[in-house]
Amino acid sequence: MSNTMQLGGEVTTVKELFNQFKNELAETLNTKGIQQFIESKISQTSTDKENWISRKKTAEKLQCSYPTLKSWVDYGYLNSYKIARRVYFLESEVNEMLKSCKTR
Repeated sequence: MSNTMQLGGEVTTVKELFNQFKNELAETLNTKGIQQFIESKISQTSTDKENWISRKKTAEKLQCSYPTLKSWVDYGYLNSYKIARRVYFLESEVNEMLKSCKTR
């Protein structure tokens, strides 16, 4: 199989075509709109100072067992987030749950 192609009268290798495509794609991705979008997402995540707490600390804070905590997640009372094979909770959401469950 040949690594050359003839396009519009000129002979081009597959590697040259790939490099041309790669350069055109890079130019497209470097447009201001995409850069602004990425920068806004980066700044948004850096301004969000959410504290993530482990399942263990969440259970301690709520004074419940792991199975109870899982049940509350299953029933939708609390959101859990799986990050790299571990389960975490947002401290703000745990605090909200505590506030909503206070008895009068």
